[in-house]
Order: sequence, then C-alpha cells, then structure tokens
Amino acid sequence: MTLQELATRVSLEFAKTYGRPPRWIAAAPGRVNVIGEHTDYNDGFVLPMAIERYAVLAADKPAGDRNNIQIRDTAEGVEPATIDLAVPVKPGPPKWSNYPRGVLAGCLARGLKPGGLDVLLHSTVPLGGGLSSSAALEVATATLLEAVRQKTGSCRKGPALPDGGT
Repeated sequence: MTLQELATRVSLEFAKTYGRPPRWIAAAPGRVNVIGEHTDYNDGFVLPMAIERYAVLAADKPAGDRNNIQIRDTAEGVEPATIDLAVPVKPGPPKWSNYPRGVLAGCLARGLKPGGLDVLLHSTVPLGGGLSSSAALEVATATLLEAVRQKTGSCRKGPALPDGGT
C-alpha cells in the first residue's frame, strides 16, 4: 500500500472514529540498517535506509475546550492513551504511549503548546522487527505537532523560522 493510500485509509478511519475528517495527517517511515547495528554511537559505520512501511497519524482539534491529547490505534486490542496537558507530561500507561509522550514533553519544553487533540494512529511498521517502529512513531508525532503549531515554532532545537521550520 502506498503512503497516499495509507493516508486516505487513516483519514477515513479517523472520520469513523471521531465523527469528522482530520485536519492534519503526518507520517514517518520505518527503517532498516543495511550495515551497522548499534555501531553508530561507537564511532562505527552505518547505512540505514527508509522502508515502505509507515507510522501514520491523523488528527484534529477536539470538540469543546478539552486540554488533553487522546490517541487511539487502529490495531485491535490496543489500549487508547490520554495525555493530560494540564500537568507535566511524564511516562504513563499504556506503555506504548511513552514514545509520543516523550516527543510531546520535548516540544512543550521548547514552548510549543499544541493544545488538545484527537489522534488516530495506524502503523504498517512491524513491532519488534528491528525496523524502528518506535522511531517512526516518534518522528510522525513530532511532524504532527509541528504541523499543528506551524505558525508558532518548532519542536526541534534552534530558532523558529517564519514558516514554522528550523
């Protein structure tokens, strides 16, 4: 399935789940290391490359004035996550939500305040297969949060540019 087909599928699933279309869709690929697993931080050579498997997030502002981020997964049996923005973001249940929580905490520390969101996650990156499914989720989360707050800055280090990039 192409990325465009995945985005369309996730958009339709978001509308079924939340009763309205998403305003934003963000995606990030999984990756494979052709050479060099765990050698990059030991001054070794690595050759990673993106694969055609993706973590895709669709999102919109929630109805009302809710100050939390609700993330649901399209996979069967995955517990949804609610991240309360009224308190400091810390690790919490469900365990998988600590990846987006970490990204969110970094963005909040840099002054990026996305406000409440309804989010739907769909991933085609196999879990536990060495294809960086957690990194894909984190990059998709950062991309989504930057899109949400495009006019006010970036999660990334460095000065924010007028278009929201760095």
